Amino acid sequence: ALHVHGRDYDRPFEITINAGTFIGSGSGENSVAIETMANDRTHIVINGGTFTGQLHPAATEHLSITGGTFDHDPSAYVADGYVAVKDNGIWTVQALSNI
Repeated sequence: ALHVHGRDYDRPFEITINAGTFIGSGSGENSVAIETMANDRTHIVINGGTFTGQLHPAATEHLSITGGTFDHDPSAYVADGYVAVKDNGIWTVQALSNI
């Protein structure tokens, strides 16, 4: 699991995930959680990886997904020009141009 706890920084803070396996620690646990403050500019970009467990950003603008596989629907966080396609209970995020 990945847990990011942002602060009220005076400049943007970005984490990019290109690969890896992220598993929530228990039933219903988050594979990625982002806690932010009111003026926080924390942002996570997921370009790939395998995610088991729910995604839980403080707000949709803190998470952007362009790739990866997910056991929960990530559609709310998929970047423009990308889509989450469900097959056998697993969502794969891919570019619209690849469909």
